[in-house]
Amino acid sequence: MQEMQMYGSKKHAAWASILTAGLALLVMTPGRLLSAEPPAPVEQPAASPLRIMPQSGIGYITAIAISPDSRQVVMICDNTMAYLWDTATGRMLRTFPHRYHISSVAFSPDGRQMLIGDQVGEVFFREAATGRLERTVQAHKGGVNSIAFSSDGRQILTGSRDKTACLWDAATGQVLRTFQLSDEVYSAALSPDGRRVLVGCKDKSASLRDAATGALLRTFTGHTGMVFSVAFSPDGRTVLTGSREACLWDAATGTLLRSLKGYDGGVRSAAFSPDGKSVLAGYGSQTARLFDVATGNVQQTFTGHTGRISSAAFTGDGKSVVTGSSDAKAHLWNIATGEMVQTYQGQSLRVNAVAFSPARRWIFTGLDNGAIRLWDTATGAPRPAFQGHTGSINSGVFSPNDRLLLTGSSDKAAKLWDTATGNQVLTFEHPAGVQSVAFSPDGRQVLTGDQQKTARLWDAATGALLQSFQGGHTSWIYGVAFSPDGRQVLTGGDSSVCLWDAATGKLLRTIKGEQGNVRCAAFSPDGRLIAAGGTNFSAHLWDAATGQKLRTLKCDGWVVSVSFSTDGKRVITGSWDHAARLWDTETGALLQTFKGHDSWVLSAALSRDGRFVVTGSIDAMTKLWDVAGGRELCTLLAFDNGGWSVFDPDGRFDTPGGIDTGGLHWVVGEKPVALGTFKSQFYDSGLLAKIMGVRQEPLRELPSSEDFKNLLDAAL
Repeated sequence: MQEMQMYGSKKHAAWASILTAGLALLVMTPGRLLSAEPPAPVEQPAASPLRIMPQSGIGYITAIAISPDSRQVVMICDNTMAYLWDTATGRMLRTFPHRYHISSVAFSPDGRQMLIGDQVGEVFFREAATGRLERTVQAHKGGVNSIAFSSDGRQILTGSRDKTACLWDAATGQVLRTFQLSDEVYSAALSPDGRRVLVGCKDKSASLRDAATGALLRTFTGHTGMVFSVAFSPDGRTVLTGSREACLWDAATGTLLRSLKGYDGGVRSAAFSPDGKSVLAGYGSQTARLFDVATGNVQQTFTGHTGRISSAAFTGDGKSVVTGSSDAKAHLWNIATGEMVQTYQGQSLRVNAVAFSPARRWIFTGLDNGAIRLWDTATGAPRPAFQGHTGSINSGVFSPNDRLLLTGSSDKAAKLWDTATGNQVLTFEHPAGVQSVAFSPDGRQVLTGDQQKTARLWDAATGALLQSFQGGHTSWIYGVAFSPDGRQVLTGGDSSVCLWDAATGKLLRTIKGEQGNVRCAAFSPDGRLIAAGGTNFSAHLWDAATGQKLRTLKCDGWVVSVSFSTDGKRVITGSWDHAARLWDTETGALLQTFKGHDSWVLSAALSRDGRFVVTGSIDAMTKLWDVAGGRELCTLLAFDNGGWSVFDPDGRFDTPGGIDTGGLHWVVGEKPVALGTFKSQFYDSGLLAKIMGVRQEPLRELPSSEDFKNLLDAAL
């Protein structure tokens, strides 16, 4: 409640506690190695009657499941997120953040429970209505590729990369039987009567086993590719397998009944319709097709995706299908007409890089689609996107005088921009993607590190190449920096940090650390310390003069961002455990943890005055934090349609003119509601500028508890 009272009077405590208890800032976008003792799974607050939700960008969709009543769709993406959508409106209802990559999902037959499997062998049992985590089971030694319930909901079948399938008691989470297979299990299914187990494997095999004894009953041979999908017909008499093509088999004899015409890319997902008369197959060739089981004829073709279809499913009434694709979209289709009825798609992309300008006038965010946004802290709104890069923005830094911005991109270029006009000043062409960039202390030179193991020094006025630094690394250069006097250059990549003479290009020292593969590196402002972070879940501090390791800063995920405070007394790290951390450089003590992202933190920066931290994440959100208290102050979102929004944990929001940009909405209970519904109560123009103290105006007063209750009643 103390947090809430900082943004409103004490009379708002009642409604504020209701809102804060479950306010979920949810994103649609878009692992790490399992430690000896993995940290607890990420948990969300309990459900709130009112939540504000950004319709943010999701990633490559790898699995989908439809609730038994067909009202909701859950999607698994290639990050650490699961997303729950309202089927009819295409609005997101909730996200489920996880520590590691997640790979499979299923609803229980009664719709009350949702299971999610991850790539370190864990299965999470969640209450579907609220998202509440009920329990976690270490199901396998490898990733869980497949999850399925028995028709009565009493048993669960999982298939794994560890070459096993397991049958579980759904109530207790106890293993009933383990089935040892010949290769990685891609898909597994239980027969409608629960007596047989069907599995499809990486080695092109599919087999049927007795659920009670584990005995092999028969195999289905002849596949020419990996078996990605298996299913039983509703009566259990026919088996469906998806490989290079979809095949129908007699479950009793193993006889091939029919091969359904193959298409480019093979079958990635296949399913029977609820009445068993049709088969849905999703292909790597970006299409899905509906086949008649009796004749093998194509009944309907669904086209519209621009990436391979990775998952496909029928709604409960059999009148619609949902397809998920590597194009980061899912579509709902009408079976009778073939018409695309709804699209489930995010409107913003992951934030790869963030930075404060030295004078704190601008906050830079670099996005995965190549867009650059500068947020004006005086107005609280972003400038129109800087356009010019065609690949993801990997890094960005301001010149010492705030006038220029340097960015590095996967499009094989670094670019210099005028912050006042947004115009390109110079382009520095590279033979490979640019991972890291830096300005010299006097702003006259720029340094770049690329994906071809080379760092380069350039003249910031003319664009001339002054020096190349080669031979020190065997992989991409993820971090570059200048010493405070500009005479030395620091590079980080593979498992080492290298110091170079800036004038001659001579390698002066190589520091072989214990940080795994280096993903970031920085000089302290006085030049005495070097910081680097990497894949062994830690950052290290070294003495720059001797190369001696001084301190280790332990995190719970890859450390991919590191930078020093202006006085060099603190260092900020960003890591794949969804957090940024502030450390004391003298003692190595952890001073503050900034935790609120739903996925990996890719970039973190301190403001020059040390009051604020900004973080960017794969969850497509940029967050502003108060350093002293560790509090989340607000979230910044830039949408691919040019729109933007700012919102704080109390529900205040700012958008252009307060209008609904399509990228932000409310959820009341489980009902999506347009943003403008509560505009008069929560819209706060210039919210970012007010929070940062640039505009000396109070934040908007929030509704009283009685008014808040009336609002909810009206919305529901």
